[in-house]
Amino acid sequence: MPKIVTVDQMRTIEAAADRAGVTYAQLMENAGRAVAQATLARLTDAPAHRVLVLCGSGNNGGDGLVAAHYLAEAGCAVSVYLASAARRDQSQLPAGSGPRTAH
Repeated sequence: MPKIVTVDQMRTIEAAADRAGVTYAQLMENAGRAVAQATLARLTDAPAHRVLVLCGSGNNGGDGLVAAHYLAEAGCAVSVYLASAARRDQSQLPAGSGPRTAH
């Protein structure tokens, strides 16, 4: 699927929206709600569906969390997987909470 805008163009669009009074939080809310609505439009019976939302650590991950909220609110059984790169310094993490690998 071709990109509609580049990363730099999106940053410019978001900054312009922010200057116009639309906060980044509102942009995230709008994006997440739109994803949930598009998903729900494709489901015939939301409560009968299990949905997995994969979220990274960036702003799109926030969009995914908002979408997950709306999907759960509509009755879907929602699971969210938050993925991010492991931190180099894990000394502050409780024992056993670091990255895990499958055996």
